[in-house]
Amino acid sequence: MVLLAAVPNGWASMRSAMLTYESFVRMVSRMRRLNVTGDMITSRRQAAEIRAFTTQDTLLGEHRRTGAQVTTEAVRVEHRKTTVRLVGRGLAGLGTALAYGVLGVLLYTGAMPLALAGAAAVAMRTASTAVSTTVFSANRLFEHSFYLDMLTSCLTQARGYHRAAATRRLPQNPQLIEVARGVLQLPR
Repeated sequence: MVLLAAVPNGWASMRSAMLTYESFVRMVSRMRRLNVTGDMITSRRQAAEIRAFTTQDTLLGEHRRTGAQVTTEAVRVEHRKTTVRLVGRGLAGLGTALAYGVLGVLLYTGAMPLALAGAAAVAMRTASTAVSTTVFSANRLFEHSFYLDMLTSCLTQARGYHRAAATRRLPQNPQLIEVARGVLQLPR
């Protein structure tokens, strides 16, 4: 019966973690753009260039536009997460009420003595706390697995960008360096 109350909370936690990760993936470039424009707007080092090229309005407009997008996304995701948590907690509350209802029916019908019902209520509360802690830990592991998968895929992709190994050793103190048929190519 205790698991009946814990399953909806586990579902809600995992779904909320998934919504957070999906939002992170959608918004990471906008967050970076917001940081860059914010740094440019507030930095003394770039103030003279910004004034000289009269880019204040452009930077402020970009910063406001990007900030509005980030804010809208954050509100949307939090609204969805709140709805998911509400459903999960509501179902968990129904499961808990059902478990205590069964205990009450057993006590009322005389199928369970009062002392045993009291011990069962304490055991249900203790088990509920233990299951909640387990669900919380499993959710953290589930949430971190998203970011671990992202790191693994980035590392796999980065392996394809390495340079070929050197074919010759260079002299220690060269006097003259010549380049024949050289091509300058920037990374993609």
